[in-house]
Amino acid sequence: MKRPKRTKRESKDELLMFGLRAKLFISSIRWILFLNVLLFLVACVFIHFQDIVQSASSFSATTIGVIGTLVGAFVGGFFTLVGSFYANTLQQRSSQNIRKKNTIYNPLYDELVSNLKIITEDNKYPTLVEFEVGPQTMCPHPQFSAWQRICSDNRKLSVPKILDNSMNELYLRINNYLKVRNLASVATRKIIKSVLAENNCSAKPFANVGEAVSDKLLDGKRISKTNCIITDKNADTIDDALWDRISARVSELAESNDDINKVRQSYAEWVEAQKYAIEVLSLLIKQAQQRYEG
Repeated sequence: MKRPKRTKRESKDELLMFGLRAKLFISSIRWILFLNVLLFLVACVFIHFQDIVQSASSFSATTIGVIGTLVGAFVGGFFTLVGSFYANTLQQRSSQNIRKKNTIYNPLYDELVSNLKIITEDNKYPTLVEFEVGPQTMCPHPQFSAWQRICSDNRKLSVPKILDNSMNELYLRINNYLKVRNLASVATRKIIKSVLAENNCSAKPFANVGEAVSDKLLDGKRISKTNCIITDKNADTIDDALWDRISARVSELAESNDDINKVRQSYAEWVEAQKYAIEVLSLLIKQAQQRYEG
């Protein structure tokens, strides 16, 4: 399927993602950078040590002592003040970011990962998606609620722009999928009825056959007779060989059906958006862990 052209917003999100990855990388090697800077300063002092000694020899011992005392007091006081301010700021920032990780990133990450497993393994091309937590069906369906809870209170104010963009994009893709999902169900029923007629079969499909087996056609799989045909004497007229031809023809028509392919495209965009949101959350969680918990 043809990949849609990237918008300005998507390009901006890519820059934000690059910045997030860069911050995470720098955070992981910050002590190496600090040691390199320290070694550089020590090397500079060592290289120019003789020049410093020669310059100092032109002053009297008393002058040098006074200057040294003043410089020592100033430098010591300055670094004490800076150190105290930095420690207090770091403690506040650490507390805030750990709170964001525990109340925003972790709940969203866990929910998206769980739902990704559902829509890619347990229930591909679902007909039911809920935006609240409720009773699960026999075949699990995705339930999204964490983002709505976050947006309904003051946590929304602390959400990074890249995460806000990725979650809004995800919900847009989910709603786009839900708008077109029924097209595949309707197309599936029409295809099955037409193929049965082509083969002079009087057996009738279930009334909800589209909802029942459209996910199989969307996933490129063959449909079974027991899931499609009403169980009566007419169903017995379709032997296995005939059904193989019927199911093969149904799959062939489904592959070229515009409505079914539209649903496939919409589903692929949903999965891609969800994986991207999970990647963003993963980077934010790792960044918080390395900087404030590591």
